[in-house]
Amino acid sequence: MTTRKTFPYVKPLLNLKDAPKWKEQTEGTSQSSGSKRSRNPDATSQQSDGRTHIDINHDPLDLENKQPLRQPFVRNKAKKRLHRLRALVEKFDRYVQVQANKTELMTRMEQKIINAQTLFQEAQEMLQT
Repeated sequence: MTTRKTFPYVKPLLNLKDAPKWKEQTEGTSQSSGSKRSRNPDATSQQSDGRTHIDINHDPLDLENKQPLRQPFVRNKAKKRLHRLRALVEKFDRYVQVQANKTELMTRMEQKIINAQTLFQEAQEMLQT
């Protein structure tokens, strides 16, 4: 059993069907016999060199969408996740720094409180004597 594949030459086909050489044949009169020149009334004014002129930069599918191509959704989603993760890491780093500063400040405050209590006790002892 053979599997069917999609037609791989869709873009060239779309370019060729609009080429002047093929338009003459498809849009001309529908006579079943005779040469191509006998069907074309302007055959004396147009000389064909037998080549099909294709503009490789012309893509009819791109005419509809003038917007720049976006990256695939998966890549955008991964970038957003990475950005959120980096922001979360930065917040965590700031939290750790604040906690370290908080611990340092608490230690200093405890020392000042102990010093103040010691001074208060010494002052009370001096007043009692």
